[in-house]
Amino acid sequence: MSAPRPVIDDSVRTALDALAHPVSIATSLRDRDGELLDFRLAFVNAAAAAWTGQPAQSVIGRQVGELLPALRTSGLFDELCSVVDTGKPFRKAGVRFLDAEIDGRPVGGRYDMGAMRLGDGYLSAWKDIGDGDSESDELDRTLRRTHALIRLIRLESRALRILRPSFAS
Repeated sequence: MSAPRPVIDDSVRTALDALAHPVSIATSLRDRDGELLDFRLAFVNAAAAAWTGQPAQSVIGRQVGELLPALRTSGLFDELCSVVDTGKPFRKAGVRFLDAEIDGRPVGGRYDMGAMRLGDGYLSAWKDIGDGDSESDELDRTLRRTHALIRLIRLESRALRILRPSFAS
């Protein structure tokens, strides 16, 4: 049985776009044996799109490893795989993510980062903290609120699928 995919309808998109932190949702790409090969971006909010320097629709659908190769060399890709495989959230403050580029555009810096499992993928949020202090509590709240919002929408979507047939009779 496959894991449920996140439901990103207009109400969820609007709520996530209102967040100040960049947020992304990605689904796992696996081989026939179930080995995790990469992730495909299913959603980026307005802040994440601005961070990439591209419109959201140009980023959605792309493979994370292709879009941001530095994730693999930095070890952050392995952290994301662990989040999906174990369900244990990832949280790091003050990560130096140097020499990172997205399609030739530098995005390196110092970040607070977090991710949690969402279906067979992950939900992530991050904040460029520059030379300032880490604001891990603020980022943790963003992750928890975003995850709760998506879970509520998913439950609502399931309830509608269950109830809809009874309305037709």
